Amino acid sequence: MKSWRKRLTAAAIACAATWVSPQAATAEELVVVATGGGFGDALKKHFYDPFTAATGIEIIMVPAAASEQNAKLRAMRKAENVEYDVLTTTAMSVIADSDVYAELDCARIPNAQAFGVEGTCGAKSLLRTVGAIMIAYKESAFPNGGPQNWAEFWDVEAFPGRRCLPGGSLENHMPFLAALLADRVTPENLYPIDYGRALKKLNELKPHVAAYWTSYSQSQQFLRDGECVLSMMLNGRALSLRKEGFPLKIVWNEALTYAAGWGIAEGAPNEDAAYKFLDFWMKDPKAHLAFYQTFFYATAHKDVVALMNEADLALYYAKPENLAGQVPINAEWIGNHRNEIARIYANFLAQ
Repeated sequence: MKSWRKRLTAAAIACAATWVSPQAATAEELVVVATGGGFGDALKKHFYDPFTAATGIEIIMVPAAASEQNAKLRAMRKAENVEYDVLTTTAMSVIADSDVYAELDCARIPNAQAFGVEGTCGAKSLLRTVGAIMIAYKESAFPNGGPQNWAEFWDVEAFPGRRCLPGGSLENHMPFLAALLADRVTPENLYPIDYGRALKKLNELKPHVAAYWTSYSQSQQFLRDGECVLSMMLNGRALSLRKEGFPLKIVWNEALTYAAGWGIAEGAPNEDAAYKFLDFWMKDPKAHLAFYQTFFYATAHKDVVALMNEADLALYYAKPENLAGQVPINAEWIGNHRNEIARIYANFLAQ
C-alpha cells in the first residue's frame, strides 16, 4: 500500500460567474479571485477563514473564471488601479495571458518546497487543484449503465437523453477534444485540432444538447433541475453534487485532465500578503484532505494521500484505475490557440 500511495503522489504531477468589484484593499486585506459557488465555499471554510484567523488578514473573495479575471485585470492595469492580488491560473492561461501574472519567487513559498509534490511552484503558478473534465450521468436514467466513452456519449440511440456541454468561455476547448475522441481520433492525434471534423460531430449532437453551461455551478444546477441527464463536467463538481445525494455516476475513461493554480497579479497591491497566503495554502495536509473530501479535487500537498481512507482513494483522480484511461491536455497548444478556439466555438454556439 505504501508504494501504491507513492505512485498516486507521483501521478499528481503528471497533470501538471458574475464579476464582483472588490473594495480597494487595505494592508490587512487580500483580494483572491477563484470560481465561486460550492467551490468558493470550500476554499473559504478550509483555507480563507483559517488564514484570516492565523494572520489577521481578511480575504475578499471575487468569484470569476480565469478568462474573465484576466480581462478585468487588464482593464485595471490600463486604469492604473489594480485591485486583485491572488489569481486563478490554468495551464492554458499562464501561456495565453502570461502578461497578467507576476513571476513567482518560490523562495518566498517555503512550504511549497517542504510539502509540495515536485514542480508545485512554477514560474507563474503554484499548483492548486488537479482533476478532469468527464462524463457524468444521472443513474436512474440509465439503469443498465450509461456511456463509458465519448463515442457512447454521442450515441443518442443507445443512450437517449438530453445532454449538457460547456458554453461561453469556460473550457471551450474541451468539446472539440471530446468530439474528436467520439469520432475515434486517438489521443496522440488530437493536435492540432481538426476543427472541421470536430464541428461535424458537435453539430451531429447539437439537437440533443438541452443546455450549455456557462459557470461550473450551473453545470451542477442543470442536472439538479432535470435540464439534462448526461453532462460533460469537472469531476469535483460532479462528485460534490453526488455528495448532496444526487444519483450521479461518473466515468474516468477518456476524462480530459485539468489543472488549476494560484498566481499573483502583476502589480498586486498586497504582494507580501499574497505570498503569505500561498505559503499558508501549502502548510496543513489535514486542510487539504478536508477540502478534498468536500470537493474532490486533488491538490499538490504530498502528504494528503497518506491520510486518505479507502473511500477517498476510490474517487481520487490519480488512483491507477481512474488514471489509466484519462487523456492528457496539450496545454501549450491550447494556450497558444485560445483566441482561435474561442472564436470558432462561439460561432458554433451562435448557429
